[in-house]
Amino acid sequence: YEQWQQVMIVLNGAMDSINTDTGENGFPPEYWEDHKAMILGDAFQVAVKIQSSESGNLYMIRMENASIIRKNAQFIKSSMLTMIAEKAIEEAHGMVIREEIDKFRMLFRDWVSTFERDEFEDEWGLF
Repeated sequence: YEQWQQVMIVLNGAMDSINTDTGENGFPPEYWEDHKAMILGDAFQVAVKIQSSESGNLYMIRMENASIIRKNAQFIKSSMLTMIAEKAIEEAHGMVIREEIDKFRMLFRDWVSTFERDEFEDEWGLF
């Protein structure tokens, strides 16, 4: 959770300095405002899912939350490449965010390895 807070700090900084005027051939400003809202929404959801995973200690809920966390973190990380390529953010900002997500990923792997399967069966067959 603490490492994700670091991701949030650099992400918020980069999103505050987003360049919505990416030129004639770029995306319109509204696109970048919507994209920014999606990225920040996913980032806040990661923090919520981490906390809710620790409250119930049910394996299926923890794994479901872990899947959402992974999806959101991967989306944010790949979005940085698009934003860099389109010059919506500075390359240095995007790369720092990607590096912080990589640090988070390593801690995430350790955290998920501590999840213990319980007696409840997943009706969907995923976990």
